[in-house]
Amino acid sequence: MTLKTFTSAFAKYVNLDELVYDITLLALALFLRGLIVPQGMTIVDVLNPISGTILLLAVFFSVSYYMGFIQSRYIEALKERESAQNKVVALSMVTLIVMIIAVTIIFVRAFPDADPVFSMALVFGGLCMVASGIVGSSAKKEKGGCSLSIGVFMLSLIIIYFFISFYKCEDNPESILTALGIFAAGGAVLVLLFRLNVYVSDKIFDGKNKAGNAIIFILFNIIIPLMTALMLGFWQEISASGMIGVLQSTDVISIILSGVLFLTVISVRVLMALAPPYRIVNTGMGAVSFTVYIIILIKNITSIPGIL
Repeated sequence: MTLKTFTSAFAKYVNLDELVYDITLLALALFLRGLIVPQGMTIVDVLNPISGTILLLAVFFSVSYYMGFIQSRYIEALKERESAQNKVVALSMVTLIVMIIAVTIIFVRAFPDADPVFSMALVFGGLCMVASGIVGSSAKKEKGGCSLSIGVFMLSLIIIYFFISFYKCEDNPESILTALGIFAAGGAVLVLLFRLNVYVSDKIFDGKNKAGNAIIFILFNIIIPLMTALMLGFWQEISASGMIGVLQSTDVISIILSGVLFLTVISVRVLMALAPPYRIVNTGMGAVSFTVYIIILIKNITSIPGIL
């Protein structure tokens, strides 16, 4: 049996992206978390404002591009049913926006003393990154979708870098000029990459280039699902820590934020499961992995001294 024959047979029964997502979630629950978070602690205890910002931007990137990928599958399958297509797009957009708002507020509450530049980078650059992940699925042509998506992504990097350049910037002309110089140096490189976007999209991501097709396949079927599972898994722990801690206080906002984030994570998984082509094997695997993850997550958090 050749590799091509094997992959074709495999695809008849299993969607690779869902399988990667669920295996990663299981691995995170069973042993990956323990390699990063010491026993008796939560992910919040090992993060700081900088690492928290990086983690949240990774959430924005992975979830947005994965949702864009899922949307493209729905759009292709429902091309003759525009009303159903619009409903799916609207649902995925609402899910994504609500999730982004929830995790951003959770970040601000988890790191109240963080430099305001991080929050500004997340709000403006992060939302632009969210748009970059979605616009590709709405483009009429693969080449146009890639070009537009990469362009918006580079713009989001420029916005994020602009705000981060002012990290620890003091309120005086010399410090502000230094920050602007840092932005100008790095921004020039990003602008150059921005200009190269059209060329790269035309030559590689035109739907015919084998290397470009391989990159897209690996990115959306392996790398992004893996990142999505890891990032959402860790951020769900941040949310769960706050929700369980509410049992010792009257912080209703934490309950609401945690509940909203939990529901949006489930919504993402449901949209994944129902996206064409539907595979019942993935549905079963998804139910098992998510259940195991939640059980172990609750066990880890409730075992922390003083949490209850």
